Parts: sequence; C-alpha cells; structure tokens
Amino acid sequence: MNLLETEINVYQENLPKFRDQYPMGGFVIIKGEEILGIWNDRMDAIRAALRQYGNVSFLVKNIHERAVPSNFSREIPFA
Repeated sequence: MNLLETEINVYQENLPKFRDQYPMGGFVIIKGEEILGIWNDRMDAIRAALRQYGNVSFLVKNIHERAVPSNFSREIPFA
C-alpha cells in the first residue's frame, strides 16, 4: 500500500459530504480511516493533528482544492 493511500481513499469517499457541510471550504485532517476534523486555517489543522497524533504521517487536504492539470508546459510563450 502506498503512503497515505488509505487517507486519500477516505478523503475521496467523503469529499461530497465535506463540501456540503463546509461550503466555505476548509482543511480536513485524516489519519488512517479517522477524520479528525475540518479547520478554516491550514496551520491550525496541522497543529491539531500534531497534538492528536504526534510527528507521524497524516493527510491535510483543502476540501475545495482545484485539480492540478495533469499536463502543462513551460514552453508556452506569453504575450
């Protein structure tokens, strides 16, 4: 299993619910299958996760983050 694979799956399964419950957005913390909560500020979310879990891997994700394009080029001239 890849690092944070479980957390990413939990995030994706719950994303519609997150967006319905938090229409203004926020940052979710997920460790394993546990959703710690959603915060307005990313650093507040990280601090809460560090207090709860310590210095281990956990997922911090913006629930309204736009998908990053899979293809892009730096070779596009700008006018």
